[in-house]
Formats: sequence, C-alpha cells, structure tokens
Amino acid sequence: MPYLARGLSLTAMSLCSGYHQVNQFGPDNDYEEESIFYITLELGNVEPSLIPSCDSYYLVGLDTSTPFIELAGTVLKGRHETLLGTELLFSGACVLVAC
Repeated sequence: MPYLARGLSLTAMSLCSGYHQVNQFGPDNDYEEESIFYITLELGNVEPSLIPSCDSYYLVGLDTSTPFIELAGTVLKGRHETLLGTELLFSGACVLVAC
C-alpha cells in the first residue's frame, strides 16, 4: 500500500497538495528513535476511591506550563515542580536484601 510523505512535487494520485506517493520508506537509520519518559504525579486531595475505579486516564499538555489529567470524567489542572534530590521507582517484583 503506498504511503504519503511530505514532498515538493505533486503526482496525479495525490490526495492533498504538497504531498506525493512513495512506494517504500528509506532505511530505518534515517528515523529518530522513540524516547520513553516516566513521570510521577502528586494528585493531592483527589478522592482516593476515584483512582482505582478509573480504567483509563488522559494526560494532556505535558510540555506546557499547565498540564491536565482526566480521571473518570474529572479534569484536573496541574503544574510542574522541580524535584529536589533523586526519585527511585520500583516495580512490585523487587526484593530487598539486607547486608
């Protein structure tokens, strides 16, 4: 199936002006790698029963000064705070060993 890519020339099969049909992509090393970022949320005075009852949530505007999160239809406005020190995150499978 042909893909559409941003280009300077137009073809007869173009769906939108400024795009042209390509039959294959270039080598994988031409593309940026995805980065994974972990964030922690301090939800403060949110009703404790609201969080476990949510089967999904939406984070919007993490790269803005006022991010939002939606939990079970409730929209909360947030703010960024700089972490002082180091934060460690552990999965439930960790075992602590005393030395």
